[in-house]
Amino acid sequence: MDMEVIQAPYVRPVYSTVEVAGLTGAYTFLHITDMHVCAWQDVSPERREACHIREEHFSGEGMTSRERMPHLFAYGEAIRADRMLLTGDMIDFPSPSGVAALKDCIRRCTVPSVYAVGNHDWSYADDYISPYARAHYLPQLEDISGGCTDFHYEEVGELIVAAMDNALDRVSDRAMEGFSAVCRMGKPVILIMHIPLTMDSLHGPTAAMWGRDICMGPGGVGYDREGEENVRRLYRMVALEPSPVVAVVAGHIHFGHEDTLPNGVPQLVTELAARNGACRVITVKGKA
Repeated sequence: MDMEVIQAPYVRPVYSTVEVAGLTGAYTFLHITDMHVCAWQDVSPERREACHIREEHFSGEGMTSRERMPHLFAYGEAIRADRMLLTGDMIDFPSPSGVAALKDCIRRCTVPSVYAVGNHDWSYADDYISPYARAHYLPQLEDISGGCTDFHYEEVGELIVAAMDNALDRVSDRAMEGFSAVCRMGKPVILIMHIPLTMDSLHGPTAAMWGRDICMGPGGVGYDREGEENVRRLYRMVALEPSPVVAVVAGHIHFGHEDTLPNGVPQLVTELAARNGACRVITVKGKA
């Protein structure tokens, strides 16, 4: 029986193809984003009610996001993906059991993961992205982030998959330095990050859902803020100028979208996985 039929109650993939000039092989990636796993049973008593409400919010079709997550990783194995691409908010808050559930899925899966952190993975709602949260919870994710949550990368055959943290509407100096070095390596780059880059076809739908454009770039987040030259530089390098980036893969906005940036680079934004197992199978192959 076709694996898509077997997995249909739990996983709902969409399919995208990226063609790269000069590529001799073909590669398969499974993109999962915004799982928002809410493991609340071991949080402090004063947080439990709010965290339980979040679990209900991100449940769907009789299944919590925590129950659904292993099915997505199993699907990555079933399609024999080369990598799982995880673009943040895989957990909704950093409870010990939530962090453990994510790490367990990553470590048990026979397909390696490349993980870019989101804005919820290391913060509770009552202590959202605070200095305390950054110091105490973000380091818990370093071991599944190549040792550095700001930026890390993996070489996958002829490709490089680069993971950048842009989840706070900014890009660190360390991330920008790492990305610039990767761009000099001479391989096609797939850039994964939590927040998509702005484009004309995203501005209206994003503003309609969120009340403003929460994508990164002109008219969106970070770009016009004083002191955020790295955001402007990243946008120029990836969306405007020629570069080795052949695709941007992101999440954050909770709905799916596929289009090209102003310079023609494809951007693939995948729907949140939490409620119905939405994910994206990305095939990267040579241009005919």
